[in-house]
Amino acid sequence: MISTNESKVTILTPWMEVIGPFVELVVQDGVLLAEIAKHIVVLPLELKDGLTPHLGHRITILRTDIQGKEYLIRILADDKQDLPTLEDTSRNTVNLCKNGHLPNRCEVIG
Repeated sequence: MISTNESKVTILTPWMEVIGPFVELVVQDGVLLAEIAKHIVVLPLELKDGLTPHLGHRITILRTDIQGKEYLIRILADDKQDLPTLEDTSRNTVNLCKNGHLPNRCEVIG
């Protein structure tokens, strides 16, 4: 069970982001509590189904002021070997021009 030590509880405001290991997820007092990067982040209950499969991964959650996309969630590469190099990024930019998309380096939810 997540300990809700007041100094660690974070309610994201627009354009705040939390990044790090996604350790635990619980429903408590009508909200979703996610332990990410040693912080307890308060989230809406409707994110539970989208987040649950990603426990144990590194994630980032960005709160926005965009209607219908208030929370943008990305699943990050688990180790640095999976991250693109500068050369890969340049090549991917060229590929973007040719075929309209970049190869997957992370998964986006939301």
